[in-house]
Amino acid sequence: MGMEFKDWVASILSLAGIIVTGWFSFLLWRANQKSAIIAAASLELTESITQSSLAERDVLREEYRKKAVAKAQSFLKGLTLLRDEKNTTLLNEIPINHGFTAVELSLYFDQSQRDMIERAWNSFRDFTERHRITADGRIKTTFYHGEHAAMISGTSTPIKEFEDFISKF
Repeated sequence: MGMEFKDWVASILSLAGIIVTGWFSFLLWRANQKSAIIAAASLELTESITQSSLAERDVLREEYRKKAVAKAQSFLKGLTLLRDEKNTTLLNEIPINHGFTAVELSLYFDQSQRDMIERAWNSFRDFTERHRITADGRIKTTFYHGEHAAMISGTSTPIKEFEDFISKF
C-alpha cells in the first residue's frame, strides 16, 4: 500500500527541516567567513598601526638622542671654555639640568642611556652647586680667594662625564 497522508506530511516536514537546517548552516558558514575576513583585516590594520607607531617612535628616539648630544656638547663646550680660558660666559647661559621630562626619558631612551644622561647631568649639577651657586641661589659672578681656581679644577669630573656621554651616545 502507499504512503498515507500523515506519512507524506511527516516526510515533507522532515525534508523542510533538513532544507532549513542546511540553509541556516550555510548562512552561519558565510557569516563566519565574513568574520574571518574582517578579523584578518583588523589584524592587518593593527599591525600597520603598530609598525607606524614603532617607526614614529624610532624617529623621535633619534631626534631626542640628537638633542641630548647637542645639549651635552654645549655643556662640554662651556666647561672646556672655563677650564682652558677661565671664561664663565657660556656656562652662565646654560641651564643646570638636561631639560627632559621623566616621560621623555622613559619613552625615548633605554635604561643605559638614561643612566648616562643622569650621570653626566648630575656631575654638572654637583659642580654647579659646589662652585657656581651663591648661598642665596644665584649664579656667582664674583669669585673670592681661590674660588675661581677651585671651580676650574672642579671641571674635570663633569668634562670627563660629558666626553664619555658624547662618545658612547
